[in-house]
Amino acid sequence: MQPMPTGANARAERPNGTTARPPHDMGTALLINISANLLASAAYVALFVYVVHKGPTRLLNWFCASMLATFAVWSLSFMFFQASPTHDAAMSWLSISSLGWATFPAPALWFFLGFAGRDRLVARPLFLVLSSLPAIAFVYLQWAGHLIVDCARQPYGWSYAWSASSSPLVFVAYYVAYVGAGLFFVYATARTAKLKRIRRQAWLIVISAAVSLALGSVTNVVLPFLSIASVPPVAQVVVLVWASAVAYAIGRYGLMAVTPALAAGAILETMDDAVILAGPDGRVITANRACRELLQYTEPELAGMELEAIAAGHPDGEATSLRAALADQGVRSRTAALLDKAGDRIPVMLGAARIDEDDEPLGVVVTAHDMRDHIAAERALLQGHLGLGPALRGEHGERGQAQVGARRLVRRVRQHLA
Repeated sequence: MQPMPTGANARAERPNGTTARPPHDMGTALLINISANLLASAAYVALFVYVVHKGPTRLLNWFCASMLATFAVWSLSFMFFQASPTHDAAMSWLSISSLGWATFPAPALWFFLGFAGRDRLVARPLFLVLSSLPAIAFVYLQWAGHLIVDCARQPYGWSYAWSASSSPLVFVAYYVAYVGAGLFFVYATARTAKLKRIRRQAWLIVISAAVSLALGSVTNVVLPFLSIASVPPVAQVVVLVWASAVAYAIGRYGLMAVTPALAAGAILETMDDAVILAGPDGRVITANRACRELLQYTEPELAGMELEAIAAGHPDGEATSLRAALADQGVRSRTAALLDKAGDRIPVMLGAARIDEDDEPLGVVVTAHDMRDHIAAERALLQGHLGLGPALRGEHGERGQAQVGARRLVRRVRQHLA
């Protein structure tokens, strides 16, 4: 047996003929590899924050953010894996990285289905739990030593070897099935969506995902299976192309599935009646264009404002708190008044409904129809501006008969103006 070389240039021979570098010996390839993983993980974290900020209440955005979180864990763990000074440390970081590469197919599937409009399916907790079970199982298999079983030092850091058992093949079938099924639904959306914006967004997601996942599968799955270690595993960096394309789609087109719920914002902005969405605490969350024009407030000024601050109370002096009027079963077709920014009373026909989920109030939606034109028309009618003055000034006899006739005319005017 030959003695182990000693000194600063010593290299520890491994079974496959590769050598182990001392911890302080960092070559250019290794430095580039570590830097690429570090920058990728930082980019995923930034994209996570961006996606959540763009839609903190949208389930689709959270699916996308969950997928980005798995990429961040994957790339950050691989940075430490490549920088590991010992074989045991490298294997430990590989197992930790499985929290990313073994789990990302699940949120990717949720995101694809949500984007393709399968909202009812992905909103079911049972579906989310069941679709997560394979991810949990493969994380366990990795930690138990049944997927990636060995690693070897390379100039760029470390390479790894898959197990000779059937477990890695089952893992490949799992992520191909999940990602492939999801991309199929997005592809169908790209082919059938009526809006050009949605088609462009869908094609962008399909192409970027397919290309990055294909390249990543070659470097992280195919080459290690073939015992080719000359190319580093960089799937966690390559999928940044896909993640960046999704972020671009969010910024350019707005992340949206083809569902009526996501069209609600555009519908509200085109409505002639004022619409206010308030939370369960009675504070305004958002208001449409008609409401902002009616009350002469800007959107930032209305956001967070108490409903009582814009409620002038019922003309008959019944209720002075709009939130109190909405606390129980809501309001249908009730005359009321709102206060604009200058403090002037605006008569409106008020309607409201409480938004509930699982018997718990999430907020209220308030509609207000401007009644000033109706009231002006009624007054003009009562004053005889429509050629009906004699009937209303009592020329038919009794005052009571004139009042009855006026009420009938008012009803006709309201029916005409409705």
